[in-house]
Amino acid sequence: MQTIQARDINLRYLIDNFGIQLVREPEFFPEWQRDLSELTDYDKKLLDKIKEGYFNLLNYPPLQFGVIRQAITDPLLFIGDFYLAPFYVKSEESIDIEVPDEDVIIGMSHRHFSFARPTLGNDY
Repeated sequence: MQTIQARDINLRYLIDNFGIQLVREPEFFPEWQRDLSELTDYDKKLLDKIKEGYFNLLNYPPLQFGVIRQAITDPLLFIGDFYLAPFYVKSEESIDIEVPDEDVIIGMSHRHFSFARPTLGNDY
């Protein structure tokens, strides 16, 4: 079995070896689009900018975690109010992920953050 570090994988490799493809259809993952609160025009403009920024980043691989977080993830979390009460950001310990697929393991180490809601008696 061959182990490949995630830092050595790029989008082209994933397309060629796992058949992933870009989907820009609005109906993709419809379960994520039901029973949502209404977006303001301002939020829609911000989301359109984030989407276009993502498609622009695809033209300049490799897509590094820090760039994706800065350009995509953080703005989405901000628009979704995940930095406001009752949520708070909590740094988690580093984790190792190995995803076996056929004869290849793609491994990565990643420090991540989680968003939580305080529970009764839980000081943060």
